[in-house]
Amino acid sequence: MNFKKQIILTTMIITAILCGCRKHHYKACFTVNKTTANVSDTLTFNNCSDYDGVDPSKLYIVWNFGDGTNLNLHSNESQQHKYSTPGKYTITLGVGDKNPGDQTSQVITIQ
Repeated sequence: MNFKKQIILTTMIITAILCGCRKHHYKACFTVNKTTANVSDTLTFNNCSDYDGVDPSKLYIVWNFGDGTNLNLHSNESQQHKYSTPGKYTITLGVGDKNPGDQTSQVITIQ
């Protein structure tokens, strides 16, 4: 291998190592206290997501409760929500920095 190719390859390897160390890891996770509830019950959604390597001041959390209610937050606090109409709702939680890097969803039934 000539010297120029060796330098390029070495630079690419070092760049890959450094970028890998700075890469953020997001794993969205939440639990809900009831997956079947009555209209007007207060449901509690607990954020159990993993934000490895994310500066807490840049944390970006998006809740979508499936009924037109969306929350864009910068904290991982638990959320409470009430539904006023029976039906099946898909709740989605996205986590990341600047925008959701990972998302997870769960369906609940409101009677």
